[in-house]
Amino acid sequence: DRIHATCREVLDAQGLLAPLESDDQARVVEATAAMAAHVLAAPVPGWGFALRDVPRARTLREWRFNLSLDGFDLADLAEGYRRAGGWLAPYADRVARLSMGALDGFLNGVIDLAFEHGGRWYIADWKSNHMGHAPGAYELGALREEMMEHHYVLQYRLYLIALERFLRTRVPGWDAATMLGGVAYVFV
Repeated sequence: DRIHATCREVLDAQGLLAPLESDDQARVVEATAAMAAHVLAAPVPGWGFALRDVPRARTLREWRFNLSLDGFDLADLAEGYRRAGGWLAPYADRVARLSMGALDGFLNGVIDLAFEHGGRWYIADWKSNHMGHAPGAYELGALREEMMEHHYVLQYRLYLIALERFLRTRVPGWDAATMLGGVAYVFV
């Protein structure tokens, strides 16, 4: 099927199959395809749909962007996290410690997946961080800590800014408050 073919193609392109015997290649492709099918079929918490429900034509995969940082100040962003409260409030201190001041220039990046579903735009980012072997290592508190430790919280904010600027020029009547659905980090 398409998932198996895609997994084989990607694994081969990354040189992960070549050193393996034929039987081992088949097992690796099968395991990877099963994981991908599971991720695609799982309802995304809070979104009410699974990624397999998103038509391919409504996706931007490995979407490259250039984001102008003209006057972008991490201190302002840190204050925004502080005001947001909840689990984001402690992240404000981490951002403030980056102390880069106002930034100028361009930030280049790649968003794993941006897509439209039901009139709203979303971002999904794949992470392969190994946090342990026990399922408890991937509970909500541990995932939040990992998000802050590796600055994925900052990353997704920059991703949202880049996507919002892109869509503002391409989607008639763009309104971020009603048309931006959210961000999901998928730890696989």
